[in-house]
This record gives sequence, C-alpha cells and structure tokens, in this order.
Amino acid sequence: MKKKTVPTRHAILMAGIQEEKRQAQLKEAYGITEEVTVVEKKSRTAQLLRVLVNAIFVMMRCVALVVLIVLAIIGVATLIYPNMRAAGLETWLEIETQLAEYLCK
Repeated sequence: MKKKTVPTRHAILMAGIQEEKRQAQLKEAYGITEEVTVVEKKSRTAQLLRVLVNAIFVMMRCVALVVLIVLAIIGVATLIYPNMRAAGLETWLEIETQLAEYLCK
C-alpha cells in the first residue's frame, strides 16, 4: 500500500514564491501592469510539432532496438552452429581482405 506524502509547509511556501517570481517575469515580458494571473499557452502548431518529433524519436528507438536484437540473434546463431561459424569466418576474412586492398590504394 502506498503511503501518501504530504508536502511540507516550507515546500508549499517555496513553490508559492517561485510562482510569484514567474508571474512577475511573465508580466514584465508581456508588458502587463494589471493584477492578473498570466497563463502562457503554447501554440497548437508547436504542440503538434513536438508530439510528432517525439513520436518519430520513439519509433526510431524501437526500430533500432529490433535491429539490434536481430543482429544479436544472428551473432549467437553464428557462434553456436558450426556451418554458420565457418561461413561467418570466411565472410569476415573476405571483408578484411577487401578493406586492406581498398585502404592501401
């Protein structure tokens, strides 16, 4: 069972002071002299753009994770099975040979 945490009096006072400072900065930035509470809202376009960028980032991470898992499975299979091990070693030696030829030109 989770225990509810009650904020201390000091934390509540500090949050109030920080909010007052933030309101003063916003009033100064927007040139407001009245005693009102300023609520700054982001534009819908900016919110949509932020959501799309985050979604693309999450999708790229998922694709990278799937690729990494597939490569790990291929690597483990290459180490376990003798036929795949021989083919993998042959391919690796061919890659080394071609890289040496390419870099020495």
